[in-house]
Amino acid sequence: MQFVDPPQKKWRQRSPHWENVVQELKANPEEWGLAGTYSPGVATHLRQGKYPSFIPDGCGDPRRYMEEHWEVTTRKSDNRCDVYIRWIGGRET
Repeated sequence: MQFVDPPQKKWRQRSPHWENVVQELKANPEEWGLAGTYSPGVATHLRQGKYPSFIPDGCGDPRRYMEEHWEVTTRKSDNRCDVYIRWIGGRET
């Protein structure tokens, strides 16, 4: 057995992949974008505000922010889901 501190949590870090997705979607408000094919849990976590790239810094309620500014839907593709996302929060600069 080793006694070491666990590594720092990564789930609150911003992913370059999702940062690019957010930029493209905000540049095309109200248009659906196919973000990719993922396990069904990805769409659920997006809706819950668990992907920091979609949430502005200092946001008090990520889930509510997602409900008010983003739409996320899925379509089944084999055993996975095609995840579609669109920005409905208006154009940001």
